[in-house]
Amino acid sequence: MQTQLIPFMKQYLLGGLHKPEGALKHPFITPSSVYSASLWDWDCYWAMLAYLEISRQTNDEELKQLIAPYAKGCLFNYLDHQYPDGCIPIGLGAKGNDYFMCYNPDHNMAKPIMGQIAHLLWQHGLLSQDELRQVIPCLQKFHRCYVSRYTHFATGLLYFATDLGIGVDDDPSTWGRPFKSSASIYLNSFFYRDTALTAELCRAAGLDDTESRETSERIADAIRTYCYDKREKSFFTVDLLCQHNLVQAEDGGVFNAGLTPFWKVLPLKVLSWSTMLPLWMGIGTQQQVDDYIKEHFVPEQLLSPYGIRSLSADEPMYAPEVKRGNPSNWLGPVWMVENYVAWDMMMKYGHQAEAEDLAQRVLTLVNRDIAETGTLHEYYSPETGKPLNNAGLLSWNPLVTLF
Repeated sequence: MQTQLIPFMKQYLLGGLHKPEGALKHPFITPSSVYSASLWDWDCYWAMLAYLEISRQTNDEELKQLIAPYAKGCLFNYLDHQYPDGCIPIGLGAKGNDYFMCYNPDHNMAKPIMGQIAHLLWQHGLLSQDELRQVIPCLQKFHRCYVSRYTHFATGLLYFATDLGIGVDDDPSTWGRPFKSSASIYLNSFFYRDTALTAELCRAAGLDDTESRETSERIADAIRTYCYDKREKSFFTVDLLCQHNLVQAEDGGVFNAGLTPFWKVLPLKVLSWSTMLPLWMGIGTQQQVDDYIKEHFVPEQLLSPYGIRSLSADEPMYAPEVKRGNPSNWLGPVWMVENYVAWDMMMKYGHQAEAEDLAQRVLTLVNRDIAETGTLHEYYSPETGKPLNNAGLLSWNPLVTLF
C-alpha cells in the first residue's frame, strides 16, 4: 500500500461526498469534478472499494465510519429507483432523473455492478442480516431484467442495446456499431461477477443460491465458449449479427439456400483493457493469464511508460490525446481503473515482478500530477504522462493507493 498517498486521498475524498438531495434520499459518492452532483454506477463502486480497503489495511476506523453512510447510500439510492421490471438507471441526478431513459428496453441500464456493491458492503460489515435479505431479491430482479432484455439466445451472451452509457464510452467494439450487436466482453464479465457474488450473498443470508449461481455459471461457460481466441491469446467482444441472408433469384430459386452460417458469432479482435477482465475475474486459466501478460503487456500494445493503455497502441483506432469530452476517451489513455485491474490480476496469478514494475510506472505519473497540479485527472497520455481531462476526478483514482 502506498501509505504516503493516504493523507492526500483522504482529503481528496471530501470532494466526492454528497449529502441527500431532492429525490436521492441517502448520502452518496459522486465521481466529483464535472460530475459532482450525480450518482454513477461503476464509479461509486471503485471509489468505495478503494477507501474501504484503505481503512481495512490501515485499521482506520474513522475513515470507515466517514465513508460508510455514503457507500450504503449509493446502493439504496439505486434500489429506491429500481423499476418494476428490475431495471436500474445508469446515473441519477438530484431530481432522480434517469439520464439515459433506462426504463426503455431498447436502451441500456446500469452496469451489472449492484451485486458487487452489496458484496463489498457486506464484506466490510456495513449491511445487517436484515438489510442483506432486503437487498438480495432486488439484485436478483435486476439480473433477471438483464437476462430478459439483453440475451442473445443462440449463445447465452448478453449484448449492449446501444452504445450510450456503457462506461467505457468509446470502446470501438461497441461504440458506433449496430444496436444490439455487441456482446461486450466488459458487459458479460461484470455480469458473471455480479451474479457470482450475489450467490455468495445468498449463502451468507441463508437463502437459496441456485438462481444466481446457475446464472453466473451459464454466462461463464458462454464467455469461455464464444469469446476466447486461441491464436490471439485473449478474450474478445463478439459480434452477434451472423445470420442466414437469403436472396430471391429471378428463376424462382433462392441464392445461399444451403449456406447457413454454422458460426454463431464473429470475434471483434480489438485489444482493449476490457479483454483482461475474464482473466482477472477467474473465468480464464493460469495458462491463459500467463499467455496474455507475455503477449499483450508489451510496449507495442498495452504497456506504456506510464501504465496500461485503455486501447492497444497497434490498433488503428489508437488516439489517446484526441479531445473527446463527452464521451470520454478510451482510445488509449491511461486510466487508473484498468491499471488497478492489471496490477491485481498479476498479483493474484504470480506475476509480482511485473505488477511491481507496473505500479512504479503508474505511481510516477500520479505523484507528478499531484506535485504539479495539486490534484488528479480523469485520464493521462500513455506516452508523456500528461493529464488530459477533468481535473479533480475521484471515481477510481484512489485505487492507486492500494498498489
